[in-house]
Amino acid sequence: MNQETGADNNLLGEETRKIYHEQHNRLNADEIARARIHSMYTERYFELPDGYFSKNGGRVCLDAGCGNMAVLMIRLLAFGVKEVHGIDLGEDWIPHATRELQQSGNYEGKYFFKSGDVLNIPYDDEHFDFVACNGVLVHLANLSDVEKAFSECMRVLKKGGWLYTSYGTVGGILEGVIFPALREHYKNNEEFKTFIDNIKTLDFENLLNKIDTELKSRGGEDVDCLSALKYFDEDFCVYLQNVLQPPSRLHQQCSSEYVNSLYERTGLGNIRRLKRYVTRNNVRKFFAPLHYDRDHKWSKILYGEGSVEYIGQKK
Repeated sequence: MNQETGADNNLLGEETRKIYHEQHNRLNADEIARARIHSMYTERYFELPDGYFSKNGGRVCLDAGCGNMAVLMIRLLAFGVKEVHGIDLGEDWIPHATRELQQSGNYEGKYFFKSGDVLNIPYDDEHFDFVACNGVLVHLANLSDVEKAFSECMRVLKKGGWLYTSYGTVGGILEGVIFPALREHYKNNEEFKTFIDNIKTLDFENLLNKIDTELKSRGGEDVDCLSALKYFDEDFCVYLQNVLQPPSRLHQQCSSEYVNSLYERTGLGNIRRLKRYVTRNNVRKFFAPLHYDRDHKWSKILYGEGSVEYIGQKK
């Protein structure tokens, strides 16, 4: 990697980190959104042997790209791990993540933070029993960086340890057609960009009020549009930002076939593709069943091959 490429990657990483820092702060301030995110990680989800995380005095774990919410770190500690480490770019996220851990339980001395890059993880070889890189690799510059970061995760993983990575949804009309078009519009239309960057539930309230008023005045219809406002909450607003704001999204290149090959090529066994049902409170609740059932015809239309989430064991 030459100096110019390295500088570009640093700028990309810093921009992405800033975007997610702001999104996470919004989610963290909303009780419903916060509860939804924490509920996503259960021991059963990882499909590991019963008591794996707490066995033999507890495992040593790494969350590579933990973010300022440090949700997975909190969940791993709740599973009974011995200690958990978190890395991310820069240092401004560390006070936020520290506060999250302090408020989540009596975990003093069991969590550690470092400024670090998934392309150069600041730990020795074979340091961890479990490494997670959750939704991070798809925001790197290209697949070469994805493979370098994946190799770094492998390097710091002990033999017999488990590597978990997630990449988002691949294919379908949402991620394959609609969102790419919206992202392009976000980049090129300043008015739309400003709207998304500042989107809030009040925008949906104003929209529904407008529709309700027009239906009543022009068609004499009384449909109570505002009753739908509960489906356009803070969590949904951040979701729209999440799919449009990040400068790099390699979701469509990180197919299940490609990720499975990564696991096989780098010497992992017991490879499994994971899935989970995420309960939501906004309009996305009506799509959750389809997001979970990858084989339904409407699931394939909307979500293609679905969410790509894998775990494998280092031989």
